[in-house]
Amino acid sequence: MEITFSLPGHGEIRVVCGAHGRREVWYNIYVGRARFGFNGGRWAKGQRPPEPVLDAVRARGITAFDGP
Repeated sequence: MEITFSLPGHGEIRVVCGAHGRREVWYNIYVGRARFGFNGGRWAKGQRPPEPVLDAVRARGITAFDGP
């Protein structure tokens, strides 16, 4: 699943759920050119997207980033 929307103050947000990595399935949030990946248990490189971005993603009914 892929969805794109605009968020004031953050620009274009693109969410890609179910991207297959080498060993895991990843859920990605792209904020501009930055990528924030989540595998269901941890954030890639320990980096989380800004909380307003996560709130906007959750408001669209996407719960893959809520963790176990």
